[in-house]
Amino acid sequence: MNTEYYRILLRTVEIGNITKAAELLGYTQSGISRIIAKVEEELGTPLVHRNRTGITLRSEAEPLLHIVSQIIGLENQLFQTSEDIRQTGSSCIRIAAFRTAAVEIIPQLIRGFREVDPLIHFEITERGKFSYVEEELQSGRVDLAFTADFACSDEDFIPLLRDDYYAVLPEGHPLCGETVITSQMLSEYPFLISDAAEENAELRAYIERLHGKNELLSMKILDDSMTISLVENGLGISVVAGAFLQDMSKKVVIRPLEEEFYRTIGIVRSSQSHGNESVEQFIRYTQECFPKERLNEPFFKA
Repeated sequence: MNTEYYRILLRTVEIGNITKAAELLGYTQSGISRIIAKVEEELGTPLVHRNRTGITLRSEAEPLLHIVSQIIGLENQLFQTSEDIRQTGSSCIRIAAFRTAAVEIIPQLIRGFREVDPLIHFEITERGKFSYVEEELQSGRVDLAFTADFACSDEDFIPLLRDDYYAVLPEGHPLCGETVITSQMLSEYPFLISDAAEENAELRAYIERLHGKNELLSMKILDDSMTISLVENGLGISVVAGAFLQDMSKKVVIRPLEEEFYRTIGIVRSSQSHGNESVEQFIRYTQECFPKERLNEPFFKA
């Protein structure tokens, strides 16, 4: 299939005269005639009537010419998209993120960004630990990472939102009647800590001051989801970041802490993605969604 021949056929039929078409397209008359004949041979059917005054499209060939026009249109779109990618960088943005960002934050950002630029696609890599997110970024396997301030040493870290920690209790727990949970209250009950909370050195130190290193529940907890399920089943209480607690369907009770603890969630680009316009456009959009003036406000309020 030679789409250039298709273009010449369409233009010649539009002009209605082989001689005029040859002059406009830079071909000889015999050249235009041979091209039309080749297309007819390829499609296995006559396409035009030839007469002294010019050529006209056969009525039975109209559906074929309609499809040919669609093929040319798709080819034009292909080349335009290719040019857009060449000018702006990759049309695929690769993102590494910890679980809460991957589930609660990024999907909404992508949905809104698609209205800005529907041609850009995304690859999301979820990592259970912040240190793994950092590895993805440093290796260059991703363009961007959503991480927390305590886990990122990169000076290009862009803060987006304040994510406060809250006490999470099973329904019917004695502390459910309290409006604010103090450190003394936390110290009186079995405590569960997830990997996500454990990686926050400040929060980990706080919990260890309450319970001691050896008095936490002796169970390996991989993520906040498992922590919440254990709390729901009355196996302890915990402290979980608010971004994860949005739209919580589990039967747990959430209370603010008297002593505030929070992490700042932000975004950081890899060194290889600097200057990639698609990445920069997504970063600008993300910053618009999380304006600086709201950075000191908790993202989630119990």
